[in-house]
Amino acid sequence: MTLAALAAATAPPASSVQLVLATAAAGAFTCGLFAAIHMLVLEWWTHLLYSKLKVLKRRDPVDESDRLVWGKIAPMALLTTPPLLLLARLFLQAAASGSVDWRLSAPRAAASMVLLTVLFDANYYFVHRAMHEVPFLYRTLHKWHHHHNTPGKPPRPRTVTYVENLLAATPALVLWVYAADALLCSPAAGFNPWIFVLPAFTVIMEVNTMHAGFLDHWLLYLASPLRWVVAVLPFARTDIAAEHEVHHAKGRKNYAPIFRLLDILGGSNEMPAVAEYVVAGEGVGTARR
Repeated sequence: MTLAALAAATAPPASSVQLVLATAAAGAFTCGLFAAIHMLVLEWWTHLLYSKLKVLKRRDPVDESDRLVWGKIAPMALLTTPPLLLLARLFLQAAASGSVDWRLSAPRAAASMVLLTVLFDANYYFVHRAMHEVPFLYRTLHKWHHHHNTPGKPPRPRTVTYVENLLAATPALVLWVYAADALLCSPAAGFNPWIFVLPAFTVIMEVNTMHAGFLDHWLLYLASPLRWVVAVLPFARTDIAAEHEVHHAKGRKNYAPIFRLLDILGGSNEMPAVAEYVVAGEGVGTARR
């Protein structure tokens, strides 16, 4: 058999490729849409708690309602497309063989959530640290994210934002899909979509909450309920928004988004100064850099 004939015999039919692409595109759009909708809910909730009820505290008395919320769809869809292409193929293969298990398995979903958050945190930490400590990377890619010192008011998405998002998140997402499928989707257990959907939505909510800019309060996390699952893990950032606020205020601190461990080992971990946070109407706790 010639090489061309062998390739033709082993290549998937065009209809299968198109189905994988369509499924991945739908999944990517869904992730982007979920990120935008969650941001809208978070915006409304934090505005109510901060500006109206005066429950939340922050260092900068800025109203965060002018974020480009719908601008989250494109970057989120872009960075999730590579892992979703793999995930779509795995799902369609399982569906064709009748081995998709739609029952929610809490232990497997929790294990997948731990796996994703650990991989994502490590990927984000090393790329994020490089973005700050390599001048070329900071000038060409990351400085736009720090256009505003407060994480509650990020700049409008740019092409470079998409590039740094791909570097900081996509490798971990692809590795997570491979690992979760190998470890948690055995032929006997079947392919369970929930072990991918719930962890992915958890990380999206973590990233959105991380950029809210408020001091920790249990009411803040009612808009991100799965945050409680992550917060009980060892070395987890229990004050995720305020700890990331430290990064935006000081630069080379708190690179990792979810856990403190890598920043502790790297000498870059710093807890927020609670006394600097004030309720709406009390003025600025301290001047920003």
